Parts: sequence; structure tokens; C-alpha cells
Amino acid sequence: MKVHRKTCWRSLTAVYLLIPIMKSYGYNLTNKNRYIKCIRKSHRGCGYETSYQKNSEDIFGMARIAWIPPGDQNGIEVYVHTDDAGRVPHFHVRKYGKKNQFEWETCIRYDSAEYFLHGRYKDKLPDRQTAKALDSMLRQKNPKRRGITYWESAVDDWNNNNSIEELSPEIVQPDYTQLT
Repeated sequence: MKVHRKTCWRSLTAVYLLIPIMKSYGYNLTNKNRYIKCIRKSHRGCGYETSYQKNSEDIFGMARIAWIPPGDQNGIEVYVHTDDAGRVPHFHVRKYGKKNQFEWETCIRYDSAEYFLHGRYKDKLPDRQTAKALDSMLRQKNPKRRGITYWESAVDDWNNNNSIEELSPEIVQPDYTQLT
């Protein structure tokens, strides 16, 4: 679990606003009031180390694009890491298995139908059917983002959360059924 020592009042506001959403996605919110107190204290420098967790994973630092199929929270998750230090724009795809452990997790480039394997992300999509489902989902309209597709949402999420390399809003979605 990552430790977040830098916390500001903006984070505190985000926690209050995100609590119902986080609960609906199954996040462990035990001792919520203590966590909020710790945020206040850490803002003043007390050094408490706390974080909301889902399956022992830090949830701050990611922007979910969607599930495959959309809305199926037991399926395949597509997301963008925030504040990614790398210079290769990419998104992450992972499949939850038993006990909410990941069966596999991979990274895919925005600019071409290629994997971007780095760090602990060494897996590839398990089959052609998964690649087709990913490609199809990204081409669908995102009901939570008025008038844009999941692909456009993913591009926006990268640009809004990663400042080193920005993608053109006009970038065309590659054919991810041809992932190599």
C-alpha cells in the first residue's frame, strides 16, 4: 500500500464527496472518521499514514475509464494511472479473479495497437475475444460523459491526469483487435 503524506483540504473535500461512490464500488471504509481526522492532522504535519483500500491496493492514483462489459464490476477494468511519470501515453487493463486478486494486468498504448509492457505490467490480453471486447467498448458512447465515447474519455483522462505527455484530442483510436 502506498502512503500519502501530502494531503490538502481539497483532498478532504474529495473524500467527503467520494464516500458514497467508494462504498458502492466495494471499498473498505472502516474507521472513516479516524481517516478524516488523520487527513486534518496530516495537513498540519502529524505524519499519520492512512489510505482507503480495496483489496490492499491504493485507490488514489487512478481514473477508471470503464468496465468490460460496461457496468460489470466483476469483469475487466480499464483505467488510467494519474501522475504517471512516463513519457509513453498508455492505459491499463486488468481482470479481477477469485478473492478480487488480479488474474492479469497489462498496459496498452494510445497511439498504436501495441502493448506497453513495463515494470510489473508484463501480461497481455488472454485472447482475441478480449481484444475485440476492449475495442468495441472504447468505441461506445460513455453514458457518464455526455456525447463522447469511452475512447475520448480515456484520452481526456490521460490529459487531465498526466502532464508530461499530452495526447491530441483528435487522436484516432487504433484497431485494438490487432494488438501485437
